[in-house]
Amino acid sequence: DVDGVNYNFVSLDFINPSNQSPTSALPVSGTINSIITSGLTYQLASYSANNSLRIAALGSGILNFVTPVNTDQLFILASSGSGATAANITVTFSDLTTQTFTQSIADWYFAPGFAIQGISRVNRTNNAIENSVTDPRLYQYLLTINPANTSKTIQSISFNKTISGGILNVMGVSLRDMPASNDVKINDITTALEPCFAPNDTIFAYVKNTLATTLDFSVLNLSINWEITGPVNLSGTKTLYTGTLAGSDSIKIAITSGINLSAPGVYDISTTVTSAWDDISTNNLATRQITVVPVSINASTSLACLGSAITLELTGYSGQIQWQVDQGSGFTNITGATASQFIEMLNGTSSYRAVYCSNNQITDTVIVSAILVTPPVTEGDSVCIGQNAVATAISGNAVSWYDAPSGGNLLGLGSSFQFNNLQKDTMVYAQANDGTSLNCPSIRVPVELIIGKPPVIMPLPADTAFCDKEIFILNPGPGASSYLWSTGDTTQTAQVTASGTYVVTAYSSIGCSISDSILITIHPLPTVTAITTSNKICFGGFITLSGSGADLYTWNNSVSNGNAFNPASTMTYTVTGIDNNYCTNTDTVTVVVNPLPSVSLSNFTKTCLQYSPFILTGGFPTGGIYTPSAGGLSGNYFDPNLAGIGFHGINYEYTDANGCSGIANSSIEVSICSGIEAKTTSKNIKIYPNPARNHLTLEFNNPQQDEAEILFFSSEGKLVKNEKAMLLEGINKINFEVSEFTRGIYFIKIITNEDLQNHRIILN
Repeated sequence: DVDGVNYNFVSLDFINPSNQSPTSALPVSGTINSIITSGLTYQLASYSANNSLRIAALGSGILNFVTPVNTDQLFILASSGSGATAANITVTFSDLTTQTFTQSIADWYFAPGFAIQGISRVNRTNNAIENSVTDPRLYQYLLTINPANTSKTIQSISFNKTISGGILNVMGVSLRDMPASNDVKINDITTALEPCFAPNDTIFAYVKNTLATTLDFSVLNLSINWEITGPVNLSGTKTLYTGTLAGSDSIKIAITSGINLSAPGVYDISTTVTSAWDDISTNNLATRQITVVPVSINASTSLACLGSAITLELTGYSGQIQWQVDQGSGFTNITGATASQFIEMLNGTSSYRAVYCSNNQITDTVIVSAILVTPPVTEGDSVCIGQNAVATAISGNAVSWYDAPSGGNLLGLGSSFQFNNLQKDTMVYAQANDGTSLNCPSIRVPVELIIGKPPVIMPLPADTAFCDKEIFILNPGPGASSYLWSTGDTTQTAQVTASGTYVVTAYSSIGCSISDSILITIHPLPTVTAITTSNKICFGGFITLSGSGADLYTWNNSVSNGNAFNPASTMTYTVTGIDNNYCTNTDTVTVVVNPLPSVSLSNFTKTCLQYSPFILTGGFPTGGIYTPSAGGLSGNYFDPNLAGIGFHGINYEYTDANGCSGIANSSIEVSICSGIEAKTTSKNIKIYPNPARNHLTLEFNNPQQDEAEILFFSSEGKLVKNEKAMLLEGINKINFEVSEFTRGIYFIKIITNEDLQNHRIILN
């Protein structure tokens, strides 16, 4: 009841029976931050208990400090209800001296100097809330402590209400921290050798200057009282007469040395700053308790299998250590072994010890004897993929097989282990066990089971076809130890002799194999036949050569298949036939060219129209047939009268035993015999070629210069060409173009001053 008429301050979390809350009120936490003094706070007592000093009538009340403190400024948080009031405020210090202040207290509405305003109020009788953003108010009053009293701690504050008006309500008191001039505190106590505790040790105190001012110990001597109780009971004082300590810095001070802390037990160490200039006494004391236990080492066993794990442990010391081992050559550090408990893999009989403390103290030694089991002698198979491989081990002890050099899975027991269907290079491990109670193992010996590589061969060619009689050799190369062909051959190479699939399997020295195959088709050779229109012909005759049994044919000697030609001599002709598989075969045919018989016909004497028929002679060889080119000849008889006046061609044809014919020709002149007849004599004249095709040459061998007339007659006696030529002494050649003549038999009459000759030619 702040004002005596049932109105109270209200908290922000208050809810009345009508479920109403204040819109502004005291903070729920009870912490009030002063509006007029930055950084100044008040902490109200609990809202659910007595939380203010309330004086309604003339009288007094007192506030006692649980922990006396000193200050230079004291702040009162208070208000008066139902009008202003006044009070004498007395501060009592720990030395029982006092300082009194007279202070007016304003009504809780409307006055200035408030620390907080607008905290609303509630009627105690009906719980009605009166909200306001300006009132009621709590006011702040500053009481300044005299400088002579600032070093004193305050024990209590009393309030004596001096006027009857108003009701005094003191809600809180706040004191400003009194800044100190000089202060140190002891942060820690240590020893020189800890965590090792040994004879001739030193104790240190870590002293910190808590303020910003540098301390000069030559002016302000620093004194620290110390005491040790326990197995050792000692005390003393350490005083610094020189040196400085900057603000917020620390210094390590050796307060005593030569102390024996090696005896087991509990040591209690206390230090106290006793310098009169230290303004804050609450941080002057520091204590430390040290428990010293005996340092010893032990091993988990004194006898173990080689390679087994041995646990080494040091007790009685918690700092960093270094384990050492001696296997006969002196103690050496074990790398990485610096913890109090260490697991060592035993690799031989060993002595162990630990070095600890900064002064390198050494523990006693423990010895661990190692049992060495001789590893087995092993051998592993090399097999082909998919085969079973065997690993063997020779040992005087039982043998176990594993899949890893350590740990892993047990594969089997015994002197051998079979790995079925080996698909890749595999490592197994053989281990011998001594059979003792420790069942010590040997080191595991790796045994490799190797997949033998198949031989490396050259691939056979792609599937192919070739013609019969060709030589085709299959060769996979020399990369294997042995070979087996599907033909049964066991040589490196195989000759193809028939169509089919040829398979070669090549084997390595341990029987690993690789195969290859090729499909080969052998095409039969075509049956080629050389065909001729005649095996025998006469010179100048035509034949046609052709082949059968293939698709394409070529002949030697520039012969074109199926085209007629006239061979010049007897010759054997070879035809090469190629079928649609490009296979070839040949055949030959011999064509005999029989020479034409040499036929001649002597010149006939000019006869007279009135002569009787007479038999013709002069043809050689005899037995030939005379044929006329016109009338006048019957059988071998010539009838001048029937023939008539003029030149009449006479042909003499002789056929030999080969059926070849030769023809000679001449002519008979029939005259009325009314004058002197021309004399005919023999002259050396050659006509070639005969038979002829397009060109004809007459060759004269004249003993002297002469003139010749050359007349061409058809077989009917018709003059078709007449030319004159001047003949020089010696050889004379006259060429004639006869391509325009119709093919057949012609007669040539050659008349010179001394000679007359008749010749027969054939144009074909």
